[in-house]
Amino acid sequence: MPRLLKELFKNVDDGDGFLSPEELVKLEGKLNKNITTEDAEDIIKTWDSNGDGKMTVNEFIEYKTATMHFRPLSV
Repeated sequence: MPRLLKELFKNVDDGDGFLSPEELVKLEGKLNKNITTEDAEDIIKTWDSNGDGKMTVNEFIEYKTATMHFRPLSV
């Protein structure tokens, strides 16, 4: 899972190594989750572990891992 999330991050990141709110909105859209720029700003503030106001790939992976909802497999 982390490898897939890193690829998604890299495909949306403008090359600075961080996700801006706009980039996070775009990335979530690729995952079929629509969020607003304001939602993205809140997410970044919540998951920004070092307080620099930016979301690194590791912070993104932590955020997605903690907030992804998996559907149980039907047997």
